Amino acid sequence: MNYRRFLFLAAISFLSVVGVALIVSGYFLIRKQIAVHVLEKNAETLKTEYSPLRVLILSRSDQAVSARCFFYDADGREIASFERSWNGWELDVESILVPSAGRIFVFPSRISTGQSAPRGGTDLFGYYDTKGFPAIFASTSLNPSTYSAFSGLFAFIKAFGGTKRDLKRLRDFEVGAVYEFTAYSDGRIVFTRE
Repeated sequence: MNYRRFLFLAAISFLSVVGVALIVSGYFLIRKQIAVHVLEKNAETLKTEYSPLRVLILSRSDQAVSARCFFYDADGREIASFERSWNGWELDVESILVPSAGRIFVFPSRISTGQSAPRGGTDLFGYYDTKGFPAIFASTSLNPSTYSAFSGLFAFIKAFGGTKRDLKRLRDFEVGAVYEFTAYSDGRIVFTRE
């Protein structure tokens, strides 16, 4: 009898967890759909090109790369920075690409090296997450509904990641040089020396 009761309680617990997961997933999916709709309505106010990240190379050896990373909003104002060293001799910037409103939004998500373990490196979201809003898209041209839409899209990405990712590898670089990471509305990403 206790065994049947245990199985019944286990089944109820499992179904409860699955139910909660479906509700949470549904919430984020609905929020994403609303965000896409709002961004489509306000597409003319969005920048078609932005440079959310610049990397200043501080040092490089056969075993490590040291750099200072700067984050900027869509109007070019600095919003955050950090300095770090990574084991390896090249830098990789991974981004999540989100198609929305007839364009592709690029969210830089991680900096690592080819030597880093999978999913290793430095998570970037925390550097431009301003109370749930991805500050790399901040602009004086954003209205409150567009601001809210970006927050909804960012919440979805932070919860579920993205299906499309891009990896830009910086192999040939000089100490003391600054490299600009530029994203375009068609999803292209370019790393160029300033």
